[in-house]
Amino acid sequence: MVYECIGKVADTPYYLECACINIFSMEELAYFLYENSLIVDTTLMKKELCVFIDEELGLYDLSAQLLQLINNDGRLADFVSTILSYMDYCPEQELEELVKNLADSDDSRNLCRRRSRGDVLLSGKKYVGAIREYEMALSFIGKEEVENSELTALYNNLGVAYARLFYFERAAECFEHSCEIEYSREAAMNYLAALRLSMNREEYIQRIKQENADVKLVNEQEKRIDDSVQRLGGRIDYARFKRAVECKEKGEMAEYHSEILKILGHIKEEYRKHIEHEYI
Repeated sequence: MVYECIGKVADTPYYLECACINIFSMEELAYFLYENSLIVDTTLMKKELCVFIDEELGLYDLSAQLLQLINNDGRLADFVSTILSYMDYCPEQELEELVKNLADSDDSRNLCRRRSRGDVLLSGKKYVGAIREYEMALSFIGKEEVENSELTALYNNLGVAYARLFYFERAAECFEHSCEIEYSREAAMNYLAALRLSMNREEYIQRIKQENADVKLVNEQEKRIDDSVQRLGGRIDYARFKRAVECKEKGEMAEYHSEILKILGHIKEEYRKHIEHEYI
C-alpha cells in the first residue's frame, strides 16, 4: 500500500517520550501509533506536539483538533483516532479495533504495556529507559495474573539491558530468576555469560562447581566467548574491556572502573556521531 505524504517534513524533530524516539513527519507518527499502540500512553497528549504539528508540519487544522481534545480532557483513544483518521492510515474496521483496545486499557494491562515499551526501548539500544520500564512491569506482579513464559521473558530482557550497561552482577540475578521460574536454554547461557563477566576466573569456576552447572552449556559458553574474542580483538572498546577484566581479576578495582568509564565514553561518542549524521 502506498500512502500520500501529508504535511511537511520537520527541520527539527519532535521527541516522543513514550518510545524515546524522534519523529520528523506525520507519516512517522501515524506508523508508530498504528504499529505500537500497546505502548502509547497519555504522555502523547501534550500541547508541544500540537505546536509541532502546526508550526513544523504545517497542519493547523489537525493541531487545532488535538489541542481541543487536550483542553477538554479528552481520552487517549480519541486523540490517537483523530490522528489516524486524519491521515486515513488504516481501514475503518482496524481503526475501530485499535481505538477499542486503547479505550479498554486499564491497570490490569500495565505489566504487558510496560514490558512492551521496555522491549521497544531495548531494541532501540535505550537501555536505561528499558530497565525503568521492565522494573515498573515487575512492580505489578501479584496484582494481576502473569504467565510464566511472559515473566521469564521479562526477567531475561531485563538482564540483557543490565548486561549492555556492564552491570553484570544484576544481569546474572535477572537471568537466574528467569531460569528459576521457567528454564530456558537462552536464559541459562545468558546467566553463565553474566557470571563469567562479573567474576574472576577462579570465582567463576568455584561458582559453577557449587551450582553443578551443565558442563555442555559451560563449554559452549566458553566457545562463544573465544569466538567473540577473535571477532572483536582489533576493536578499541574490546581492547579496553580486556584490560578491565584483567584489572578486575587482579583485584585492581579502581583501574577496572576507570577502564569501564573509558569504554562507556567511547560508546557515547560513537552514538553522538551517529545521531549528528542522522539529523544533518
